[in-house]
Amino acid sequence: MLESTQYASVQLLRFVKSFYGTPRFGHSKDVSHFFSDDSAVRSDYLIGLLLVFCLLMSLAFVWFFILVILRILGKRVGCASGNPATIPAESMMSKGSYSVHTDETGEFIVMQADQNRVNRTRIVYFLSGLYALVGCGCLLYGLVTTMRTFTSLVHSAEDVLYNIEKTEFDTLMTTAQEFSTNRDNLVTDLAGFCPAAANNINGLYPTDVTADFILNLNDVGDLSDDVTWSEIQNDFSDLEELMKSLVSFLTIVNGPTRLWFILSTSVTSVLAILLIYMLVCAWKTGKEGYQFIGEGLPSCNSRFLHFLGTPLFALLLASIWFGTSFIFASHASNADLCYDEILTGETVLRMLNERGYASTSEAYLFVDEYLHGCLDKNVTPSAVINAFETTIDDTYISGSLFQDLAPNGDVSSLDVACVGDASAVMTKSDALMVELETFKNYFESLQKSLSCETMATIMQQALYEKQCQSLSRGLLWLFISGLVVSSFGTIMLSLRSATQRPQIYIVAPNPASRSSDDASSYGL
Repeated sequence: MLESTQYASVQLLRFVKSFYGTPRFGHSKDVSHFFSDDSAVRSDYLIGLLLVFCLLMSLAFVWFFILVILRILGKRVGCASGNPATIPAESMMSKGSYSVHTDETGEFIVMQADQNRVNRTRIVYFLSGLYALVGCGCLLYGLVTTMRTFTSLVHSAEDVLYNIEKTEFDTLMTTAQEFSTNRDNLVTDLAGFCPAAANNINGLYPTDVTADFILNLNDVGDLSDDVTWSEIQNDFSDLEELMKSLVSFLTIVNGPTRLWFILSTSVTSVLAILLIYMLVCAWKTGKEGYQFIGEGLPSCNSRFLHFLGTPLFALLLASIWFGTSFIFASHASNADLCYDEILTGETVLRMLNERGYASTSEAYLFVDEYLHGCLDKNVTPSAVINAFETTIDDTYISGSLFQDLAPNGDVSSLDVACVGDASAVMTKSDALMVELETFKNYFESLQKSLSCETMATIMQQALYEKQCQSLSRGLLWLFISGLVVSSFGTIMLSLRSATQRPQIYIVAPNPASRSSDDASSYGL
């Protein structure tokens, strides 16, 4: 299992392991298969995620299907169809008569059992509404948290791309080729310039300084002819295109409008408003009490709920179920990456293998070192780059010493000590040193862009902290709150009769059944 580094905190969250254990019904859990060129391998992984999606979505489908069937059955299933509860009531008995005109006086008795059933329905409805409202608040919090983490991940991807682009391999190779041509000309002139000078100039012996300068110049090879450098250039060109595609996709998803975020927050907000409205309607009808079947005209609230409110509520709930199922599958996929990567450190590397990068390629070795190594933050993962940087520094130092043989451009002492044309040699040397300084600056820019301090910090924090911790927590908030909203919201949809006044019909009183228990019955 990977441990925290100097660049990032590595932590395997317990719930990530739980989501990793989500059943795939025999299909792959290896997220690297998603990047495979083999369509069969890629499809196998995607089918597993689709089944995770369907696992939760099927529950919503069955529940909604039952509600549709109950709605079609209508009054045959009573209030389960969404119609108001219909309850028998006995008329009040008066002296010398078994009943009075209850349709005129409104005096009737509802049995305790029927009253309890209505009360239980309304209590469950109110509790479900309160839980759903809390879930909406948590869902909004999860959306904001996930959006911020997602934006931070986009910035990390852009930073990686920026540093790869800053390497400017093409410019570096062109500069190296031009430098090699002028270097060869200078080395030819220096070969017999100062073969055995006995005099020293400003404490420097021209022969030794010249020989050291020649040696270091020859060590600066032509990068354009070096196979290793060509491989590094090609691999990073491929990585640059890959990162451009990734950033382009993420930018669309995370663009200025953030369509997914606006849509999700809008659905959640409208649903919360509807929840409050439906709870108010249920409270109001509860205060109004019973009404006789067929009595009165439908209210504005009942018309709104029947024609718009309830259908819209059902549609929003369906979208929440869909979104929660999608989050469930997304969380499982994210867990596939984080759980395996933190345990083995091989998941990202397998992704590169699936993208066609061999385990010996420079890009593979760079990513491996950035994520799992980089103990020295001042160097790059490439020994070739680090060695070449040392060579350029040594060459620049020896070149500066050679120029010190002609202080302020005075070559008179050099003409005496050496046999060649000192003025011509120093002119070529000065020009080459300008080129070498430009070459050195380009290379230092490349080395800084690819250094562990720059890249390892971005990549490790993006993967181990932002994606495997912050994003995982945000997705957990979305999943739990979405499940709470969708479940309790669907319970409210099932008990939507609570938003209507219970209806009663009068039955003939049965004196034999009357007892002192009637005192506990509700007379309205």
